[in-house]
Amino acid sequence: MCANSLHPSTTAWRCDQGHNFDRAKSGYTNLLPAQHKSSREPGDSKAMLLARRDFLNAGHYNPVVNGITATIADLPLSSDGNGPHQLLDCGCGEGYYLQQLGNELALNWEFAGVDISKSAVELAAKRKQPKATWACASSLRLPLANACIDVALRIFSPENNDELKRVLRKEGYMIVVTPADNHLIEIKSALYADLKPYSKVTTPDGFGLVGQRTVEQTVNLDTNESIVQLMSMTPFLWNGRREARDQLLQQNALSVTLHVLVSCYQLIGRNGNKL
Repeated sequence: MCANSLHPSTTAWRCDQGHNFDRAKSGYTNLLPAQHKSSREPGDSKAMLLARRDFLNAGHYNPVVNGITATIADLPLSSDGNGPHQLLDCGCGEGYYLQQLGNELALNWEFAGVDISKSAVELAAKRKQPKATWACASSLRLPLANACIDVALRIFSPENNDELKRVLRKEGYMIVVTPADNHLIEIKSALYADLKPYSKVTTPDGFGLVGQRTVEQTVNLDTNESIVQLMSMTPFLWNGRREARDQLLQQNALSVTLHVLVSCYQLIGRNGNKL
C-alpha cells in the first residue's frame, strides 16, 4: 500500500493515487498485501474461530467484557468537540468484544477491529455492529494514521506496542487483557504434569501503568458442546496428555476458573511523565 489516506465510498476505500480496496459483501475490507502474509491463510483457523464465536456468544466470558468496560469508563478522556472517541481492537478475532463494547459504551464512541485472519474479520463483520469498521491487516503494519486512536485493546493477542504507540493519540491508552495464574487451571492441571506459569505482566516500554483489574470467576460449563468449544478455541486441543484431553472432550459438565488481568497503560511523554 502507498500509505496515503483512504476515503470510503459505498463499496470500497480509495486513495488519491487511485488505489482501490473493495468492501466484501459482509462489510469488511482486506488491507493485507500478499507480501505481508506469513502464510497463505495467516491467523486462527476457521474451526477455531467458529468454536470461539459460539463459546463467547454464550456469555461465558462476560466478566472479561465487564472488566474492560469498567476500565474504559474510568478513563479521563476529554470531550474536545472533535467527534467520537476512537477505539481499536488489535487482533479482534471474530468480533465478540467489540460487539459487546459497542452495546455497553455510550454513543460517543466509534470502533475499528483489525485481524490478520480474513476469516476472522469476515465473521466479525457479519455481527453488524453499526459503530464498527473491520479490516484484515497485520498488527505490525496497522492501516491507520498517526495519532488517531484514543484507546487500543490487546485481548489475549501478541504484543505490537511500537505500532500502537504510533496510532495512539498523545493522551491515548492501551488496555491489555492477559491470563493470570489460575486461568483455566482445571484444564491445565489435567493436561500437563508440569504446570508452567503464564508470563509475568510487565509495563511496556514507552507506557506507564494507570491501573489494573483482576477478573476471577468460576464458569460452569453444563454441556459437552461448550467444553469442546473451549478446548477447540485454545491450544489445549492439540497439546498435553492425550488420554486426559480425550477424557475432557467427552465430559458433559466442567467447572473452570476464569482468571485474567485487565491492565491499563498510558503513553509516557519525553520528560518521563504520563501525558
